[in-house]
Amino acid sequence: SDLSAEMILQGSRKKEHVLLAANLLAIQSQLDMMTAAGKRKGKKGGKNRKPGSAASVTELVRQLLGSKDRAVLELALLSAAHLGINVDEEVAGLEMRRSPAAEAARLLYLAGRGQPLDNAQIEGVAAGRFKSDKQFQEVSPALSTYAPTSHPLCYLAQALAAAGNTSHMKHLHAGLEHPDLRVQSDSAKAIEILGPP
Repeated sequence: SDLSAEMILQGSRKKEHVLLAANLLAIQSQLDMMTAAGKRKGKKGGKNRKPGSAASVTELVRQLLGSKDRAVLELALLSAAHLGINVDEEVAGLEMRRSPAAEAARLLYLAGRGQPLDNAQIEGVAAGRFKSDKQFQEVSPALSTYAPTSHPLCYLAQALAAAGNTSHMKHLHAGLEHPDLRVQSDSAKAIEILGPP
């Protein structure tokens, strides 16, 4: 939970603890997003947050965005995107340190905030040579986890869909042929949102 992540960050600044806190926050933000979209059903839904916690979560994301760890940056940007919180100032001056996954997560964040997406950044992510994880190339239990991270091309597809950007449909069509089933799935969803019937 976000409270656990906050406690971990307060207690330690060790690299592995910061990464753990970032993972916890990203998982919680993903679950919150799913609840808000009605994909997870429960009696309390997303209304069981303590008063004032939104401010502490925003501050937590800000702290994580100050990290030099590329994995932490990716997770922090995903959390901000999923929760819809405003960390525009921190994101605007963020140096990605050659991290295509974090760059793709930033596109997702910007799209969710209604900000324009930079064509050069879109093309840069789309042209990236990402290692393919074989466990996601066939239907298996690995596809049914709550891992907070995904393939960078998944973030790109989600960002294009959220932005209503139809200028880069070629990347979504290419995603349908990608060996990673997660990319295929998110590309298909984006095409459904953006494309003609």
